Amino acid sequence: MSNPTTIEDYLMCMGRVTHSAAFVDMMLCNVFRIISGLDNETTIAIYYMPDSAKLKFRLLQHMMKKNRDDEETALIEEMIKHAKTANSHRNELAHSFLHIETDKSLRRIYPRDRQQHKQITNGYLETHLNPTLNAMREAGDLYAQLCDKRKVSPLLQF
Repeated sequence: MSNPTTIEDYLMCMGRVTHSAAFVDMMLCNVFRIISGLDNETTIAIYYMPDSAKLKFRLLQHMMKKNRDDEETALIEEMIKHAKTANSHRNELAHSFLHIETDKSLRRIYPRDRQQHKQITNGYLETHLNPTLNAMREAGDLYAQLCDKRKVSPLLQF
């Protein structure tokens, strides 16, 4: 059995997972800009107006219907799948662990449901970190393919 994780390990993992999910979201914002043809300021205002990722995905799906390019639609749908993966792991880590106890100077993180009495291990954190990092890499590759197809710079503009 693995040793319990420390608060520092949890926070490092949470930071990396959050960063990866945010980076995929930034790529999707740029996809919206590329497909819509809007300027950066208008793109950002429209894309980031909805608070929920689901609404952003619907916005992109609506743009894909108007775009009518099957190859681009497939790339963007795959990017959305990776964004959903990254977001689900971020949400699981961000909203699951609220109770922290100190025992012999080792800070341990326990799940919110105190009936489980499971310790959170570094192995458990990796089950969230690794898929999120993979989702970011895969989404980045798809984003680059879309930019190549459109002959635009893959540089994220904000």
